[in-house]
Amino acid sequence: MKIEPPFARRFYSSPIPNFDEFDPCRGVEGYCEAIRKFLMPDSSPTSFSFAEFEMVSRTYCKGSVFSRVRRLSEEKFDQLLSTPLKVDDFFPPTSNAGQVRAGRFNAEGERKLYLADHPFIALKECGIKPGDYFLFSYLTFSKDTHFTYAAHDGSRFSQVLNSLFATKDERFYEVIRRVYNDYCNYETHHGIAYDSVKVQRNQHDATWGTIDSVTNLAMTEDSFPAARLHAGWLARCDEQYRPCYEQIFCPLPRRKDNFSLCPTLVTSHFFCQRTKT
Repeated sequence: MKIEPPFARRFYSSPIPNFDEFDPCRGVEGYCEAIRKFLMPDSSPTSFSFAEFEMVSRTYCKGSVFSRVRRLSEEKFDQLLSTPLKVDDFFPPTSNAGQVRAGRFNAEGERKLYLADHPFIALKECGIKPGDYFLFSYLTFSKDTHFTYAAHDGSRFSQVLNSLFATKDERFYEVIRRVYNDYCNYETHHGIAYDSVKVQRNQHDATWGTIDSVTNLAMTEDSFPAARLHAGWLARCDEQYRPCYEQIFCPLPRRKDNFSLCPTLVTSHFFCQRTKT
């Protein structure tokens, strides 16, 4: 005997919003409401509504390594060449160190750690161009970490979120942040995984070869302790889109706040310099 549910399943009956170009007439509130209506078509500001949807949870095991790039001005580059570098320099700046710009998953002043599964992705996502200066680093996880992921081939609601997170129109950033906080931000997770918007999977580059992973991570600030600096470089991008390293920095084995400093010039003698954060 077929048992009918006590209420009609009307999830996903609303049209799918389009996120190619931001419509100022609809605005941030309008897009957030459209996404909510897609998930819960009968909801209203005064109603108590519920819905179910699938979200992928990705686990990256202890020891997993990701890349990070932080662009520098020429003035900041010269400053770092002449002053001791700190571990904090490879992480998002604090409010005391400088203004934190708004990004895809962070509001202005909000610290999020953006990582990439491939160095080429990290360079592209940061908008690095030939001649630019930057800090490049490898960060490793000190424990198993968990990230939500809206799959492009998942549930219909997951596909909507994937489409939103992949938009190239920065005017959607406020919508992305609200939707992430409402539907994807869980205490048991360290942030969100999402696909690069600058590089396509299996894209081929003359210098870097085939890019087989396009995963980015955005970690919440309270999860920063799970990411540790493995090695870092002060670098400049050459005309072939390759990093030209000026200095290499590696944390000393027993003191995570110290660095060993190695000049990259082949004719230079290697030496170690201890510096405190």
